[in-house]
Amino acid sequence: MTQDERGTSAADPLAHWDIRDEHAASYIHARLSQLAMRRAGVELEDEQNVLLDNWISGLREAGAVVDYRPETREGFFLVYAREGIDTDVVRRADR
Repeated sequence: MTQDERGTSAADPLAHWDIRDEHAASYIHARLSQLAMRRAGVELEDEQNVLLDNWISGLREAGAVVDYRPETREGFFLVYAREGIDTDVVRRADR
């Protein structure tokens, strides 16, 4: 796995966001953190795997991805995936 300049794994879906403290306890952040752990090879508990798999399936069925807007109270939002661009569970960072 490659690492960016912050030392985060390329498998980490949060790598392009600096999460504000007030958003760190959200349900979506918990799922994304678990996904990053799974991708990094950390073995999750069975219940965590079920929750994560169901959440990812729900995103795919809805055609949604996660976007993060730190300036808002909610922080995380589900938005429609842009075809051919947003191919993971998070909105791809605009370059």
